[in-house]
Amino acid sequence: MNQTPADLSPETAAWMQAQMAINNARTAAVLREEINKVDDWANGIFAALRDLLAVQLRGAPELGQALAKEWHIAARDFERIHVQGLPAKQDEPLEYLEARKMLYRLFSHLGTMPKVGRG
Repeated sequence: MNQTPADLSPETAAWMQAQMAINNARTAAVLREEINKVDDWANGIFAALRDLLAVQLRGAPELGQALAKEWHIAARDFERIHVQGLPAKQDEPLEYLEARKMLYRLFSHLGTMPKVGRG
């Protein structure tokens, strides 16, 4: 805020700017806390999915075969965006691809999901 009314004293303008900065910091702290809660919730969902898939893939190898191709594509697209810096598709931002990339690599490494090409 660089423009202040002409009839405000410099002290009043400085006080108003300080109050706005304090309010912005409080708002940012609340938003940061909410973001952390949502992030923790998403991590919990990811962990639950990982645990569920670990059991399912051991008992049903065909599930891994069915998921491997799509998840390999997600992993490849993630690398294209993250490493090569190429643009993401409008409906698949980097963060949307990351969970499938992580699960594909984890279960491929564990041998419960077939590797498709390089992935």
